[in-house]
Amino acid sequence: MAGAHVSHFEIQADDPARCCAFYTKVFGWQVKPVPFPGFEYWTVAFADGEPIKGGIMRRVGPRPVPMTPVNAFTSIISVTDLARTIADILANGGTLTTAAFIVPGVGWRAFASDPEGNLFGLLQPLN
Repeated sequence: MAGAHVSHFEIQADDPARCCAFYTKVFGWQVKPVPFPGFEYWTVAFADGEPIKGGIMRRVGPRPVPMTPVNAFTSIISVTDLARTIADILANGGTLTTAAFIVPGVGWRAFASDPEGNLFGLLQPLN
């Protein structure tokens, strides 16, 4: 379908407070609880307050298996300093699941998991 785009994402968490803290500390995201009766949900925004079309919610199914290879729809987060971001991920309870590698003409990439076991990608674009 022409014009189709990703309109929203959700990060599942066994411990939403820990998950919110991770993304706040590592990427500077702002999180804000949304009052849904009987449902725990937080919206996220970039450090400058620009909304991100996504949220964090309490996990409703099983946790991902640790060190699972990339085998699903994965979000990639652009960063300016991949080495520093990896250090921040490790310092805040995350795991590096794929060492940094170069994608010629694109930039440096790596994959990591947050403390909740959610896999995500990182990209430091070439300038």
